[in-house]
Amino acid sequence: MTLSPPNPMRALPEWLQAFQKPQAHASTQAEPPYQLTVMFCDLVGSTALSELLPPEQLWRILSAYQEACAGVIEPLKGYIAQYLGDGILAYFGYPAAHQDDVERSVRAALGILQAIAKLNNRLMANTGMKLAVRVGIHTGEVVVKQVGTGKKRQPLAIGATPNIAARLQNLAAENSVALSAASYQQLQSAFPCEYLGLRSLKGISHPMEVYQLLHSGSAPAFH
Repeated sequence: MTLSPPNPMRALPEWLQAFQKPQAHASTQAEPPYQLTVMFCDLVGSTALSELLPPEQLWRILSAYQEACAGVIEPLKGYIAQYLGDGILAYFGYPAAHQDDVERSVRAALGILQAIAKLNNRLMANTGMKLAVRVGIHTGEVVVKQVGTGKKRQPLAIGATPNIAARLQNLAAENSVALSAASYQQLQSAFPCEYLGLRSLKGISHPMEVYQLLHSGSAPAFH
């Protein structure tokens, strides 16, 4: 009797075997990466708010904040990929690309700052509190894939670009916008920016040039 050599695949879990097996027609199914501008907006001090406010009131404030941001992002053809608690992840260039996606993202960021300022007028009158946000913007290569399981699947940009946008947001001062050099270079001096120098971003292997948007309060929307 001839014994067959052991199959090493049998020792692997089924979910891992799928990554080990050659995929038929993989070269024709793979989608090439493309340029996407990612904006990450985060509410400052939300943990402190959660300690000060009852859950129902906190929910109302978060809902008003999200609605204010969406009311700026969506008219500029930005795609809100995720609401991450008090964070908002938005794409410019998906599902449809525009030649001025970086400019659209910057206009959206300026619009968010204006919207939060207006929201604060109501909050101060009703609660005595004010909100502050930070925004990070980066342009880079991604692939957009469906992630999740079952009915909870959604398109998500895969690559370093969303992570860099989130790290830039961490660098931004309150009520300001931090840009990568990749985004800044596509603005063509349409918006004044201050060069902040090379900065180390958590989890990113090399320092990156960072700019801060200098906003004057005017950010007309596209039609």
